[in-house]
Amino acid sequence: MRQDQRIAFRKRFAFRCGYCGVRERDVGAELTIDHFQPGSKGGAHEPENWVYCCHACNEFKGDYW
Repeated sequence: MRQDQRIAFRKRFAFRCGYCGVRERDVGAELTIDHFQPGSKGGAHEPENWVYCCHACNEFKGDYW
């Protein structure tokens, strides 16, 4: 993902976790990009299937679908 695409993606989620709502400034770093429907469960590697999320939510969700 190019830098300009990543910035647009972060803005789309208002710089917050798409699951719990924590802000980047509250965690002190950029968040991660997660596949809402995991690739292992047939999810596409497309922006429509991505969620901007904090590390804790990404780890907790894992490959759950």
